[in-house]
Amino acid sequence: DFSIYKGLLEEYTGAGGDVVIPDGVTKIDSYLFANRSDLTSVVIPRGVTLIGAAAFKGCCNLQKVVIADTATVIGTCAFRGCSKLNSITLAGVEEIGARAFENCIQLTDVVFPDGLTKIERSAFLGCGNLTNLSIPDSVLEIENEAFRGCERLVRYEKDGLLYLGNDNNPCVYAESCVENGGTVAKIDKRCQCINYRMFYAWHDLTSIVIPDGVKKIGASAFYNHANLTSIVIGSGVKTIEMEAFKGCINLTRVIIPDSVELIGSCSFAGCANLSEIVLGSSLRGLGGRAFEKCKSLKSIAIPQGITVICPGTFCGCVSLTDVYIPDGVTDIGEDAFCDCISLMEIALPDGVKDIGQAAFLNCKSLTNINIPNSVQRIKLAAFRGCASLSRVMIPINVTHIESNVFKDCSKLTIYAEADSKPSGWRNSFGTGGWNADNNPVVWGDKQKE
Repeated sequence: DFSIYKGLLEEYTGAGGDVVIPDGVTKIDSYLFANRSDLTSVVIPRGVTLIGAAAFKGCCNLQKVVIADTATVIGTCAFRGCSKLNSITLAGVEEIGARAFENCIQLTDVVFPDGLTKIERSAFLGCGNLTNLSIPDSVLEIENEAFRGCERLVRYEKDGLLYLGNDNNPCVYAESCVENGGTVAKIDKRCQCINYRMFYAWHDLTSIVIPDGVKKIGASAFYNHANLTSIVIGSGVKTIEMEAFKGCINLTRVIIPDSVELIGSCSFAGCANLSEIVLGSSLRGLGGRAFEKCKSLKSIAIPQGITVICPGTFCGCVSLTDVYIPDGVTDIGEDAFCDCISLMEIALPDGVKDIGQAAFLNCKSLTNINIPNSVQRIKLAAFRGCASLSRVMIPINVTHIESNVFKDCSKLTIYAEADSKPSGWRNSFGTGGWNADNNPVVWGDKQKE
């Protein structure tokens, strides 16, 4: 009944009913039992480490699943839509995938093992009869809407916040809040995760201190909180997810602690009065448009460890005058500094290979830009509209220049190390070439700026 190849259970041809997975299996393949209405129970033995994506999805008569303690990962949608599932044992699970138990409407109790670290987005979405669960302190990350629609689930309320947790710590996961709880929110110091759109209904919030125990600030947690003027981010936070503080227009100063490793896309976008932000030394990821349209931001020092300036990261930062980009950065992304109209100069470190499309578009005050020897590609309209740029030196290693890179740079003289136009510099067809405005070019210039 079972076809196994190198530990992977690839095929099942049995009659269903009560199924016991045989010894020797280490992984259950994706979609293997999907939509089988003849399964009623499954025993998954020791040795199995992974239950693949959608492995039991839509098994509408599956009622009981026993998973041995060697299985550490339950894949995306693994039991999604198992509408009669009322009993499941998760002895050794460390990660539960997105939508793994979505719409398991008969599931009432879930005991998570110590050692569980991650519950992905919508994992128990729509489990309307789920009333009891215990989230261990080992959990480091609970993604967006993990328990949305679990209306009968018992929450712990404190200071206007609703938590999920365990008997010893009922505040592991801050899930939601009561409507309009006042101007100051108090997060319990035992909290470890702040949910997606956590403070959506708390319109009057002006200040908040995020405790040191919190590891993650969820996506859109403080989205569009126009009254928020003060935040203190605890020294244990590792991740600030996308749009966490987007549109907090009266936020003026933020210090990111050294513990933070990732700032998601658009995290502080549209914080129009944010004039100062200090980035911590452990930062390894800075998402696209993280500070887009932070119109009051004047300076930024990007820490070592960042290798890519993502698309639109500082686009529309119209007051930005001082930027430090560390060694190790290899790519300046699309729109990265677009419309930074106060930026007069910027030093690109040796190691940058790509200058992205419209990276410095309309930087009207930019008078000086060094293009390091490492650069190989300059993409579409990278410096278009830099009306104050008077001189640029293009190193010999630049083999690829796209259209309109220097268009509307009326004061510009171009100095090129190459003796003549390389083949990878786009020819002018109408007004679409690399030097669309026919700015003066000095070929064979070996002098360094």
